[in-house]
Amino acid sequence: MRNIYLVVLLMLSLNFSAMGEEVKIAIASIDQAWLSPKRSVELIKENAYIASENGAGLIVFSESFIGGYPYWHYIHATIDLNYNYEKYLDFYNASITKDGYEMKKLQSYAKRYKIAMIVPFNERNEDENYKSVYNSAVFIDKKGKIKHITRKTRASHTEKLFWAEPKDPDIRVVKLAGINVAYNSCWQTYLPLIRGIQYAQGAQLIVVGTQDQGEEWNSFIKSVALEGHVYLASVTQMYQWEEIEKKDPELAHEFKQVMNNVFKLIPPKIQTGDGMLIDPWGKVVIKGKSMESKLVYGIINTDENVKSSMYKDATTNYRLPIDVSYRGRQYIKDGFAVDKIIK
Repeated sequence: MRNIYLVVLLMLSLNFSAMGEEVKIAIASIDQAWLSPKRSVELIKENAYIASENGAGLIVFSESFIGGYPYWHYIHATIDLNYNYEKYLDFYNASITKDGYEMKKLQSYAKRYKIAMIVPFNERNEDENYKSVYNSAVFIDKKGKIKHITRKTRASHTEKLFWAEPKDPDIRVVKLAGINVAYNSCWQTYLPLIRGIQYAQGAQLIVVGTQDQGEEWNSFIKSVALEGHVYLASVTQMYQWEEIEKKDPELAHEFKQVMNNVFKLIPPKIQTGDGMLIDPWGKVVIKGKSMESKLVYGIINTDENVKSSMYKDATTNYRLPIDVSYRGRQYIKDGFAVDKIIK
C-alpha cells in the first residue's frame, strides 16, 4: 500500500511539474500608420481591445510602430545632405517622447484592457543639445506601468542617418504577463552577444519587430529559438502604399521604381506583415498569412522545461560559457555580466 501511495505521489509531482502557466500572446501583424503617432496610438487601442477580448495577456507590435520607418534611406544617396536633412525633420517631428501624451495613452489602454504590451516607437530625445531619434521599445504591464524602455544598439546601414546610437541600449529581460520577455529590433537578433545576454537573464520569449521576411529569415529565427530554448515571436512591418503616397507622393513614386528595378514587380504592400510564433524546439506554432492585416494568436506555456539554455547550441552540442562583460552589470551568470530580470 505504501509503495502504491509513493507511486501516486510521484505521478502527481511529475504532472504538476510538467504543467506550466499558459499565456496567450497576440502578434499584431497589421497595417501600420506612417509618420502619424495619433493614428498609430488609435491602432494600438483598437487591437489591444480585440486581443484582450480574445483572451490574450500580451500584445506585441512591429519595429517603429509609432513614428514609422525611414524609407527615404533606400532612395537617395547618403551624400545628399539637403534632401536627407529635410526628411529627417519629418521623421523627428513624427517621433514621440518617452513620457509624453501618446505614452500615457498606451499606459491607460493597457490598464483599461488588462493586457501587457510591447510597443516599438521612434523616441524623440530631448535631453541632448541636438535633435536625435532612438529606435526604442516600451514594456508596459497589465496595470499600465512602464516596466522598461530598450533602445536599438545601432542602426543598420544608412538607417544611421535617421536613428541615433544610444549611450546605453539597456538590454533587459522583463516579466510581463507572467513571461520573461526580451525585445530585439530587427537585425539585433543576429548578434550572438545580445542573444547571450538575454539567455543569461532567463528569457522565455524573445520578441522581434523587423523588416526581415521570407524563408531565410524564418529559418534563422527557428535556429535562435532552438539555440536559446526560448519562444520567439517575429512580426514584420507592413504599410499600405497609400500610407506613403498621402504623406510623400514623390517618395512613393521613387520607391515603386526601386522595387520594380530590383524585384521586377511592385508588391501590393510595403513589407509583408508576417507574424510568427516559434516554440523552444524550433517548431512554428502559428504563422499568419503574408500581407493580411490581422492579429495572430499563439499560446506560450511557461513550463519549467522552457527556459533559456546557455550550454547547448542549435545542434544540441554542449558548449562552454563565453567570457564577456557588459558595461559592469550587476552579477555574473553563465559567463555573462548581466542585469537581473525586471519584475
